[in-house]
Amino acid sequence: METAAANTLGLRTNLADSPVTMAMKDGRVTSPIVSINFCGPKLAHDGFKAMLRENAFDAGELAIVTYLQARAYGKPFVLLPTPVSGRFQHHCIGFNIEHGELEPKESCRGACIGCYVDPAAGFGSESQGLGDGD
Repeated sequence: METAAANTLGLRTNLADSPVTMAMKDGRVTSPIVSINFCGPKLAHDGFKAMLRENAFDAGELAIVTYLQARAYGKPFVLLPTPVSGRFQHHCIGFNIEHGELEPKESCRGACIGCYVDPAAGFGSESQGLGDGD
């Protein structure tokens, strides 16, 4: 952390460009007590390694799994569960195409699947044609 001015806390951050962060970056949102230095790489995930291994940033975006791995290795980080860019995660699902098409209703019925589901994002079982008993 830096001292930007008297009574102002300076934070080095790893935050990618998004509608939320752009308001801070272009000055529409400011704070009289915190000065934010947007010194991370253009893509936030490119700064994860520097954040965890070198303490290069005071705050920033971090994937939940990366955070959990850091905690498992004793890194002293605190998670503030604040979504910076809420979006559908459908495009992040991967599967082996040699097993044919992946249709959740047919392929997942009866399977035990663990994932974080944000009810507001519309990625629950209902959006995939599955009910509570499936």
